[in-house]
This record gives sequence, C-alpha cells and structure tokens, in this order.
Amino acid sequence: MKLDYLFVGAHPDDCEIFAGGTILNLKNQGARVGILDLTRGEAGTFGDSQTRKQELDKASQLLGLDYRETLDFPDGRLEDTAQARDRVITILRATKPEVIFTFPSICRHPDHEAVHYIVRKSAYLCGLKPRQSETTNQQRRESMDQQRRETTDQQRRPCGLVEFIEFYPVEKPSFVIDVTDYYEQKKALVKCFSTQVLTDEKAEVSAAHTTFIRSSAFWDNFEGRLKWFGSLIGVRYGEGFMTAQPLRVENPISHFKKRFR
Repeated sequence: MKLDYLFVGAHPDDCEIFAGGTILNLKNQGARVGILDLTRGEAGTFGDSQTRKQELDKASQLLGLDYRETLDFPDGRLEDTAQARDRVITILRATKPEVIFTFPSICRHPDHEAVHYIVRKSAYLCGLKPRQSETTNQQRRESMDQQRRETTDQQRRPCGLVEFIEFYPVEKPSFVIDVTDYYEQKKALVKCFSTQVLTDEKAEVSAAHTTFIRSSAFWDNFEGRLKWFGSLIGVRYGEGFMTAQPLRVENPISHFKKRFR
C-alpha cells in the first residue's frame, strides 16, 4: 500500500482530534491517507481496548481511510525503544508515505512525546539499508538484481515530517490548513470516541466521571483552537502544524492573500 500521507498518533482518537479536518480535506482531494496508532488506548480513564476498537472502526469509516493499523505497545508506558522503532520502520517501508504527520517533541501527554521521537528517528532510519534479519527467505532466494531493486525501494525516506500542535501553545504555526468545510464532520469524528469525550458538548458531569477531554471545557478549547488557527489565514476554521523544514512557495501573492468567509 503506497500512501501519500501517514498520520501517527499514540492512541485511537489522537489523529482525529489534532488533524481530523486535514485528513478529511486530503481525502476529498483524492490523496491516499493512513493512520498508525501505536497503542490501543487501553489505559484511558474510561473505556477499554474493546470499546476503543469499536470507536476507532467507526471513525475510520467516516474518514474513508486507505490504511489504518493499531499496534499493541503499552498505553501510558510508551517509550522510544529499538523495538518500537523497528515496528514503525517496517510500516514506513511497506506504506512509503511521502509526508508523515505526528506529535511535536514537547507535549502534555508523555506518550505523545514518545511518539515524536519514535517517528522522527524511524523516518530517518527507514532510509538505511535493511539489516539481513529484515530480509525474508523469499527475497534471499531471488536474484541479486531483484534484491538490489527491492533494497533501494525500501531505503526510500519520507520527504516531509510535520508536527501536530498539541495542547501546549506555540507562538505561531508553520502553516495552517483550511478545514472550514469539514468542521462539522470533524466534530462527528471526535464524537465517535464517546468513552473519551462528551457527545453532548454542554453536558454537566460529576467530577468522578470527568477528564479534560471528557468535559465541556474540551469543546470550548476545540472550537477556540480551530477559530484561532483559521483567523491566521483569514478563514473560519483551520488546523495548524509545525515543521522544521522551510516551505517552498511558488506564488507569494497567492500564499499570503487572506480569504475571509
């Protein structure tokens, strides 16, 4: 499966919360998009791995994804290890994404930070020659020319690494994607994870049944973030992202011109 974009999160719902509108936008453009979750989210305050899998399947259907895989690293104890990197490298070599979206290096949730380092290192390491142990018996039986072609293909790195903006604020994003047309769909996506968020945005729940994302305050933050990002580019709602790589601009006027709705 060759992907244009791969979004990598720690838990089911991460990519929907921080980039759901962008995924919908890219799919509407005909892009091949996938999501990789590194854990099943079983350590959440509410829900378990079974209910979270059901929620994930519902959200994936709404997104129309070309690929989704959920790994089984321990939720709440995710670490940047050689084992984790090897699993991600294998997936990157199989899906060959052009651009990866994932978390930044400083996040509120430690699992989110771990994802950043796992993905950043894996995106580089997948371009190195595979170890002999990573080559199958079938490949070893093939001709040297065939093996050389496959190894070269496996060594291909993604051309871009883009970071979500988590709950810690930044001065300004590197770029913003207009998700105005997908705002209601994005809300519906996030509400698929009904064990994690309130499907009634104004509902009052007891302290014993509340977390930050399972509260009305989360929905205030949800809308406020999208409005703020959108205001930076002159649209109603946007999703902001960071990248260390300079962005290539072909038409400065088109790039800087704001379009208000």
